[in-house]
Amino acid sequence: SSGSQAGSVYVFTRSGTSWSQQANFVGTDTAAGHYFGQSVQIENDTIVASATKINSAAGAVYVFTRSGTSWSQQAKLTASDAAAYNEFGNATAIEGDTIVIGSHQSDNGGFYVDYTGSAYIYTRSGTSWTQVKKIQSSDIQAGDNFGKSVAIYSNTIVAGAWGEDTGANLAGAAYAFTA
Repeated sequence: SSGSQAGSVYVFTRSGTSWSQQANFVGTDTAAGHYFGQSVQIENDTIVASATKINSAAGAVYVFTRSGTSWSQQAKLTASDAAAYNEFGNATAIEGDTIVIGSHQSDNGGFYVDYTGSAYIYTRSGTSWTQVKKIQSSDIQAGDNFGKSVAIYSNTIVAGAWGEDTGANLAGAAYAFTA
């Protein structure tokens, strides 16, 4: 409903110069206040959509696949160390059978929401997705917000940390990781 912040994903396809709506969907367990669709990525017949406020804002990411013109939920992904307020899924990226998921508010120092941040890498085998790695910056500090943005290309993953302040207060940084 309007104002509920439940969220929804709309899929449009193009024929010539015309666009038409092919689908509209939500996660199987998303509801009001979950912000479903805060981050959305598409690669061929796979869509990744996050719901950062689900489970006390621990967050979750939903994977949908298309068969013909129908979309169905393939998986719901959560962090192996999920915790309230981490906002897992604030940023997502997909390439082939690999998804990178940012969790910029994750608390890695044992403090209540210290905003150090993390990113998680998942791979697909058949129809199953598995978390293969959690990455963080080498100079991690509270307030960095590592994982606020993520990208993937070939064997390189980049994660942004807008709060990183080694060079200057809140100067930000981008970290590259290679396989």
